[in-house]
Amino acid sequence: PQWFLTRKVPLRNPDGEIIGLIGVSRDITDRKRFEAELSRVIMHLQVQIERMPLGYLLTDHNFRYTRWNPTAERMFGFSEHEVIGKHPIDLVIPKYRHAEAAEAFEEMRSGKTESNTVKTNVTKDGREIICEWHNTPLFNPDGSFSGLLSIGHDISERRLLEEQLQQSQRIDAVGKLAGGIAHDFNNLLTIINGYSEMILRSTPENDPNQKRLVAIKEAGERSALLTSQLLSFSRKQVLEPKVVDLNEVIRNADSMLSRIIGEDIDMSHSLSDDLALVKVDPARFEQVLMNLVINSRDAMPLGGKLTIETKNVTIDSEYARLHTDARPGRYVVMTVSDTGHGIPEGDKRQVFEPYFTTKPSGKGTGLGLSVAYGNIKQSNGNIEVYSEPDVGTSFKVYLPAVSDTKYEVEMGNESTEMPPGNETILVVEDEEGVRGLICATLTELGYTIAGAGSGEEALSIVNEMETKPDLLLTDVVMPGMGGRQLSERILELIPDLPILFMSGYTDDAVVRHGILHDKVNFLQKPFAPTTIARKVRDVLDDRS
Repeated sequence: PQWFLTRKVPLRNPDGEIIGLIGVSRDITDRKRFEAELSRVIMHLQVQIERMPLGYLLTDHNFRYTRWNPTAERMFGFSEHEVIGKHPIDLVIPKYRHAEAAEAFEEMRSGKTESNTVKTNVTKDGREIICEWHNTPLFNPDGSFSGLLSIGHDISERRLLEEQLQQSQRIDAVGKLAGGIAHDFNNLLTIINGYSEMILRSTPENDPNQKRLVAIKEAGERSALLTSQLLSFSRKQVLEPKVVDLNEVIRNADSMLSRIIGEDIDMSHSLSDDLALVKVDPARFEQVLMNLVINSRDAMPLGGKLTIETKNVTIDSEYARLHTDARPGRYVVMTVSDTGHGIPEGDKRQVFEPYFTTKPSGKGTGLGLSVAYGNIKQSNGNIEVYSEPDVGTSFKVYLPAVSDTKYEVEMGNESTEMPPGNETILVVEDEEGVRGLICATLTELGYTIAGAGSGEEALSIVNEMETKPDLLLTDVVMPGMGGRQLSERILELIPDLPILFMSGYTDDAVVRHGILHDKVNFLQKPFAPTTIARKVRDVLDDRS
């Protein structure tokens, strides 16, 4: 169709009598099409503004709102009716930013402003959120300022996830460093502790060097405890997980915890009757519980209340989305809460890092919470901290729930006996000092020993031995051929050969997953001669 704009006027004679009609028509089809297209564009733009996932905020030349879309309503809680004619400073800008905002608005009026900014804003209910803004000053044809168009996006959730990721990456980096240091020290401590024990056994009590040797051995054992804690943090400790009832583990630790906290702290339990089972190393979990309780005790120097709670929870996808370390599923959560002085907001990000402590010098090592963190992570769990100054702190430990037969938690006693033997053992260890200690210990007990400094050398020895070994005792991490590869090669030559692995730390799958079963034969460095003697005898006796 075509459109015409027509103007008509009467035609009159000299006497004023109408004698006809004069008309002028102009084809305005193109203009009508343009107007229709403009109307459609405006309509589509209005729909986009209404439905866009970004806040659309428009002001007049005095920075008073004239437009406020539904997303802005959801972001800030104000309806468009509530904000029309109001200034941003009166609504969405926190008081401590008023002076800064007023200066920024004047810069916008002159056109001198950054189009992209990230600022803290406040909602109708008083919450602070972090918003990313794209601001565009608007001007009239004569150059005068006509208003401000702002497109905003709430990035609070993104910032939270970024901070969680950065914290996780920082802790992982520190963990790798700690694990590497612990591995190197464990080789040295194996030699120090091993030979000091051997010399002590042959030293009379009245020997003047006896006390000095005891001091060396005790210092070595304390050092071994520190490296063990570092390994726990770095998640490179070898665990012996069992399916257990967490309530039983907590009850078994009750008497120990009561002695730790003292009489001025009231400890109570709130343990769920229908608690699901979890798979953890009971001894390591007791260490986690003890470290959390000690942390709470130290936060209440004048006494207070400590509560240990257990319950079943289900983590949904929404919670997992907001917590980078969480995975949806069924969990058992243990909460240790206190009424202490709380943790400052700036310190909460560092509480799980090794050697970070807010306690006075000499009052703490800074390893307790890092050890708890590492043990829980290695059990596929998660730990979170909630704290408010002068109110208290809660640590929540999440462990995956399992459906399995419940096993009794075993509390074995360490034996000091060194059982002898007459079997042949192939010892493979690249650290000469450690290899020498192991060979000397086992030779004294009656075993026939063949020593090798590498996997390649061990294979050559096996091929030349007339009597095949009854046990392979090998380090896991070695230059060239590691312990796992060596064990696979030797098992091709001697099927069913018992294998005992040892390491200062390891990520190797043979230790993490075992060989055909969960309970792998493993010795954690540093170890004492009594420990290696018992473990070797146990593995040999279990051959059937």
